[in-house]
Amino acid sequence: MSKVTIYGDQRSNFVRSVELVCLQKQVDYQIGGEFQGRLIKWKSPEHFQLHPFGKMPILFDGDLVLAESLAICRYLAQQPQGAALIDADPKVQAVQDMWATLAAGDIDRLLIRRYLLEFVGMDGLVENPNLERMARRKPDAEQAVAVVERQLQQHDFIAGDEFCIADALLVPTLQYVTLLPAELAVIKQDSVIHDYIARVRGMAGFERVLA
Repeated sequence: MSKVTIYGDQRSNFVRSVELVCLQKQVDYQIGGEFQGRLIKWKSPEHFQLHPFGKMPILFDGDLVLAESLAICRYLAQQPQGAALIDADPKVQAVQDMWATLAAGDIDRLLIRRYLLEFVGMDGLVENPNLERMARRKPDAEQAVAVVERQLQQHDFIAGDEFCIADALLVPTLQYVTLLPAELAVIKQDSVIHDYIARVRGMAGFERVLA
């Protein structure tokens, strides 16, 4: 597989997810904003031609343009080299897909889009965060955390006892949430999530991505 380009910003939780999958699959990659030799400006008409909703990441692999984090991670996971990130057993694979969908959908929405981004964004702390809105949304964020904790009390990783694409999609999200100040925290200090993040960060090359 040739070197791929991940369009986006390395601070994005889902750009980091794609990086983790690339590392596990031994796929050479770069993060940048160029496509076919030209710079694609964020939210430009060219960007919306590549992603219908102007989001990141987008994967460029030769003539393939692939949007949406889950689709990107599944595509990379199906490459023959590197670690197996999709189980051969259809039942196990279905569980992995379920958790990958939850990580890229409801869990990210409740923890990042509707909660954390009210307080901190890509450029740092929000100047005037809407703390009242965060307070209203905090129970939903805590519910998402509880769902993850219940699963991790049974397994080392989110979909079982082996790292899979669901973990790649989930861990960067959880890591960001652990950095919230105490008054906004939804992950307690004794949560099993901290051990889970440390377990994943200890995998080869992951410390650099999750710094």
